[in-house]
Amino acid sequence: MPLRTTAGGQVLLAYAGPELEAEILAQPAPTERGAGEVSATELPAALAGVKKSGAAVVRLTQPSRTIYVAALIHGADSGAVAALSVVVPGPPPHVQYPRGAP
Repeated sequence: MPLRTTAGGQVLLAYAGPELEAEILAQPAPTERGAGEVSATELPAALAGVKKSGAAVVRLTQPSRTIYVAALIHGADSGAVAALSVVVPGPPPHVQYPRGAP
């Protein structure tokens, strides 16, 4: 999966620096619907939100309904060293997320 479509990838990308962010923005967006799409115009704001909260949440609808949650792991020098991510089953198809829900 592309780095920007998973919660762990978004956490790592948020702390990776402007060079990698620019490289990711230059890549075409994922074409698979429901795959945690983040457009090039939405990505900077999404990454700023990750930096502010220290975590990312991505809800997938295809190929399966799952929720990814990830948080940054800091090293001894407070730098980013990894992301811890969990994936849980999403709600049944008849449940809709409110717009803007975390």
